[in-house]
Amino acid sequence: MASQVDILAKFYRMMNQGAAETFDPATDSLEAIANALGIGPSVGLWMFGVCDPAMVASTVNIFTNNLVGLPDDIFNDEFWMQVIHNDNAPGVAPEREVRRITDFISATQQFVVDAFSVNVEADDLVCIFHESLLSMEVLAFGTLDTDSTTVPADSTRAALYAWENNDYFKGAALMPTEGACRFQPRPIASFAVAGGVFTLDEPFTQLPGLVDYVVVRSGYPVTRLTAIFNLISAMLVTTETGGSLTTTGPGTEDNVYINNAPAGIYEPLMVQIDFTNQLVTDTARVRVYYRITPGGGLLMKDELVFAGVQVPVLKNIPLEPNRYGIQVTIETIAGAATIYPWNVVYRG
Repeated sequence: MASQVDILAKFYRMMNQGAAETFDPATDSLEAIANALGIGPSVGLWMFGVCDPAMVASTVNIFTNNLVGLPDDIFNDEFWMQVIHNDNAPGVAPEREVRRITDFISATQQFVVDAFSVNVEADDLVCIFHESLLSMEVLAFGTLDTDSTTVPADSTRAALYAWENNDYFKGAALMPTEGACRFQPRPIASFAVAGGVFTLDEPFTQLPGLVDYVVVRSGYPVTRLTAIFNLISAMLVTTETGGSLTTTGPGTEDNVYINNAPAGIYEPLMVQIDFTNQLVTDTARVRVYYRITPGGGLLMKDELVFAGVQVPVLKNIPLEPNRYGIQVTIETIAGAATIYPWNVVYRG
């Protein structure tokens, strides 16, 4: 390790303290001073790496030249490497591929990784990041050997991991780390040990290929509930139905509209009745009934009486949400039988 005097001399040369103090980046840069003090860079959750210009191209052995002083094995099994720039072919694999780091040898800055699809080469740029930055816990990793958008599989899992029983990964997400569907997490509906088949709740955008993947813990219940909510929302569109009825006469209530046993909470909005045909001598009574208990009777809630010629002729009868049943009737209580066109608007 350099002495205090040597270190001060390096700083003097860095600051050009006098004509004789000539700065030499090989010995006087901050990196060189750190090396002289025996201090390497601290291990962060994300680090930038430069592949050594003398490195032999490899899919599994990656050598950097800017991460000196880090201890052996510091990255093992908890850190991942992504190629962020392919120096001689930008945009081409293995650029953007992510692989787990299984070993780090400090003396040579050698990273041993799960194999990239093609060689990483001299002067390529990589990042090394901790698994916590995935924003998801990595539960497993492997390579798909069945290519499918909905039922991809890794048949090697059963032989390697005996504790992974059927549906072991149900509720997690499958995410390729390379290929056309890289970084597309898809919720796992079920997992079959036989064949290592992942059945996905949502398909990939295209065939993922026979690629590396990770299984990550995800917000699967939220995803499922959101999907269910979206489905219900799509179903709960405003709908209408209608027709025309001729009243029977005094003493008989004729059904304009009835929903006797809805399957769930039901949201009617209004009944519209056309009184164009009602004469000056006619009087009609409209009643609205609700059932409020399972199997209970229909109970009258509203009653409206319309006597003589109506202006305006169209009447809106507001309705309320209901669970067990609703009925709207009209009765001619004075005058002759009359034709009443009608329309009901509801959501559900």
